[in-house]
Amino acid sequence: MITEHHHDVWMRYKVLMFERKHMIGILLFVHDKGGCTRMELYNGVANNDRMPDKLALLEEQGLIVQKEVPISHAMRIDMTEKGERFVALLKEADSLLS
Repeated sequence: MITEHHHDVWMRYKVLMFERKHMIGILLFVHDKGGCTRMELYNGVANNDRMPDKLALLEEQGLIVQKEVPISHAMRIDMTEKGERFVALLKEADSLLS
């Protein structure tokens, strides 16, 4: 059960959304590939029924954009400028651990 304190912490620190499985992996994969289709992401990171919700959350936060490719009807995922900056910070944090 989520207590009021946990809810307050969650609302105060949006970065906690990245505790969800694969959230950081999604961003790193899309960044490192220079964009990808949903199918490439599902094959490269994970293919589960929660992935569309995770992509929607990342898009709501302005980190990625999803667009339908007209000819193939595939969904393409690209980083936004904000997403690129966020990944740069993740990689900087990662370098502190190495």
